[in-house]
Amino acid sequence: MHLLIILVLFSSLAFDGNDGCKSDCVGDLVKIENVTYGNVVLPISELKSSLTVGVDNIPSFIIKGCSEFLIYPLLVLFNFSLRTKVFPEVWKQTKIIPVCKKGDAQNYKNYRPIAILSPFSKIFESIIHKKLYNQVKNIISTSQHGFIPKLSTTTNLFCLTDKIISSFDSGSQLDAIYTDFSKAFDSIDFGILLKKLQGIGSHVNLIVWLLSYLCKRSLYVYFYNAVSHEFTSTSGVPQGSNLGPLLFILFINDLTCVFKYSGCLLFADDLKLFGSIRYDLDSVL
Repeated sequence: MHLLIILVLFSSLAFDGNDGCKSDCVGDLVKIENVTYGNVVLPISELKSSLTVGVDNIPSFIIKGCSEFLIYPLLVLFNFSLRTKVFPEVWKQTKIIPVCKKGDAQNYKNYRPIAILSPFSKIFESIIHKKLYNQVKNIISTSQHGFIPKLSTTTNLFCLTDKIISSFDSGSQLDAIYTDFSKAFDSIDFGILLKKLQGIGSHVNLIVWLLSYLCKRSLYVYFYNAVSHEFTSTSGVPQGSNLGPLLFILFINDLTCVFKYSGCLLFADDLKLFGSIRYDLDSVL
């Protein structure tokens, strides 16, 4: 019932999904109809054999070791999830471990959260990620170098260097502004994200499934021997997930359409704006 209410709300948003970017629409509907036996085998083999456990207390090395007995049951569960458009509640539980990154360990600002998800969730997400990425990869902005196969901070820097050299060769300087979105992954609005996915041609069944995947996720903070009470995330893509980064770059994909008078390069949520400066007025633009 709650999912239907949210779906109605996001459908009524005054946002067309592509914000004027003509290249942002996939011709055919983006949909994920089923999972095959082979789809399940690969992500299990790619799991890291770790003793670390999430809220379900199941380490990944057990899943890898028992994979031949788990593949078919997981296949049934994954397809049932897609058919009913419901992501299992137990796989939406996240274990948060605060880790001191530097400085005074008594200051909470010096800690960063590490999210540990169920390995079953990560297997399922890996399958969905691959299927979704293969359908939307051609509409992802070429300015984006984060979470894209064969692209990296190195390719991002190479592109900027090429622009700098071209600008110098033409007798101009190149000015750049470096920005970073504050709490970018945590502040994504579910309704706007789903509306954007609708705008690129996502099938309603996929959107409803993603709504179930994103909403009502339970988080627990583990600190030494203490465990917090449950709290629920109301925005953002799941930290530590396989699917979250792809959803994020699709969310900000139309950002490049806004900058008509300057170039831009992205690495996930890091944005560089740049432009050739020949005259003083150029710097205003």
